[in-house]
Amino acid sequence: MQHRPDASFKKGHKPNPFIVGQTTKAVFNWSAFLLLGVLLVFTVSKRVTYRKLMVNHIMEPTPMGNPTAPPIAPKNQTTKMPFDLSAYRGQWVFVNFWATWCAPCRDEMPSMEMLNRKLGQKMKMVAVTVDQDWNEVDRFFGQTQPTFDVLWDKDKSISKKYGVFKFPESFLIHPNGTVAAKFIGPRDWYTQASVSYFNEVIDGVRPATGL
Repeated sequence: MQHRPDASFKKGHKPNPFIVGQTTKAVFNWSAFLLLGVLLVFTVSKRVTYRKLMVNHIMEPTPMGNPTAPPIAPKNQTTKMPFDLSAYRGQWVFVNFWATWCAPCRDEMPSMEMLNRKLGQKMKMVAVTVDQDWNEVDRFFGQTQPTFDVLWDKDKSISKKYGVFKFPESFLIHPNGTVAAKFIGPRDWYTQASVSYFNEVIDGVRPATGL
């Protein structure tokens, strides 16, 4: 004779409290995924911020308050062609003030050349020398002329307008014609940090100064 479970037992049976329902499982899984996503975004954000801080520390861009960039319009001495800063409105322009008698200026020229070869399609580079004798500049470059423009500020009128007091000094001109940043002293312009800085500024990923 087949044994039948007692009806009273069925009626009083309680579900196992250790068995989790499907709804609870789904809520738990989605909460875990959401938490992991937030943690991932936070981690990436912290790394990006740290990287920007490191690049800022290396580049040391000085805020300028975005004043209108003074005009620069002397003849390009290397190509003998006229030059006018205003013609490059709408494009980022890197302006470096230097002299052959300035050892740090000479030291950073090769890295400027490499940076211009790397970003010349995205940013205009100009080197303005305050030498009294152009022959010194010619001797400095020799047979290998730079790929960027070299302008002559013999009477230092342009450098005075920019407030240059310590050579070399460099300025980053925003496409809207304002001075976005200033760099006092020499740099190795072709480091990973430098190239990243200019690429990110030009592409609008970061401001020229700050974060």
